[in-house]
Amino acid sequence: MTTAELFSVHGLQITNAVLIAAAFVWSFHRQRLYSILWGALGAFHFVAYLDLLIDPSFTTPDIVIRGQGIILLGNVALLLTLLLFDQGPLSIEPSQLKRPPPKLYGVDTPAARRYLLVMAAGAAVAMAIQFKDGLSVVNTDWIEQRSIADPYYLRPLSTMIGFACFSSLWVAIRKKQVAITCLLALAVFVLFFLLGSRAMFTTIAGAIYLDLLTTRIKLPSKLTLLAMLSSVGYSMHVLLRVLRGLGLGGLISAALTGNLGAWLDGHHGMLGLGGEEGTYRTFYYVIDKDYQSYP
Repeated sequence: MTTAELFSVHGLQITNAVLIAAAFVWSFHRQRLYSILWGALGAFHFVAYLDLLIDPSFTTPDIVIRGQGIILLGNVALLLTLLLFDQGPLSIEPSQLKRPPPKLYGVDTPAARRYLLVMAAGAAVAMAIQFKDGLSVVNTDWIEQRSIADPYYLRPLSTMIGFACFSSLWVAIRKKQVAITCLLALAVFVLFFLLGSRAMFTTIAGAIYLDLLTTRIKLPSKLTLLAMLSSVGYSMHVLLRVLRGLGLGGLISAALTGNLGAWLDGHHGMLGLGGEEGTYRTFYYVIDKDYQSYP
């Protein structure tokens, strides 16, 4: 890699990082819901940059330069579009971009209690769907589960219900509803190992993020809490990649026999960056294959 290529690769990476970080802090400070979009882009960018530093051999500098140039144009276009609808002549009051929905857990209202009861019932339905063929499902992992024929599309229904139930867990915790919290936590635990969807846990993170976004504390304190929660969340996201490979039955067996630690030691190589670096690698791969189509 020449000196010019080195400066171009890292310069574009840092430029994108600064742009994303500035857009996130500004929108987070002003309590914009779309700030979570900048946060997600920042997380992907960080993981992709770290992956490139660890193993630059999967692509070439010119592909990275072209890719980061395209991403920079996309980030600028996204920023200008959001500002146009938020601060520009196309802004509308009241705007869903500006005003987060009211909290369900602020006051113990009948609506909030009904919401949690509906979510608890949904969790029970999702569990019933997963165990409709008997307890033998416990001994299958998430890959085998996804390969089972489902002519009535009950599995996707269970997945969608699971996404709703996962986010309600934080609401139940904040409202100190012990019974519903325990029920939802059990459902979350079981559904994750049966469905293998780490994305479900991002809905819990989304609920916590909305809570933090609307909390009346100073920005530095918010960002500090967000950094701590992000570190914990990312660690869980990476760890869950390994744990779901055990399956529910395998996890129970490993825990009862005391072999869970040894199993994790033997599969620590699966941790990596959580698998999310593959998104950028695919992006660079597409650019490489369509090299002549780009300016």
